[in-house]
Amino acid sequence: MAHQSITNSVTIDEQDDLDHAEMIPLMMKAIQEAYDNALASGYSVLVAKNGAIERVHPDGTREFVKAIKPPVKVVPGTKVRIKWIV
Repeated sequence: MAHQSITNSVTIDEQDDLDHAEMIPLMMKAIQEAYDNALASGYSVLVAKNGAIERVHPDGTREFVKAIKPPVKVVPGTKVRIKWIV
């Protein structure tokens, strides 16, 4: 199957960031629970750490998958074009 390219524009709004700031602790907790549940169920989990994608196995071992570019800082109100490959 051929890859399909999708491009979206996203506007980051400072007000949205402030409104959602109270949800961050809840999201962090949900992410940690999903991570722990996946490992406890015998599944591996992919994580981005120190410029790399790593596969964390249920026994705690880590396996390098690939190098990634560093995150991009964006100023609120900036329009960003995101290219998705499906």
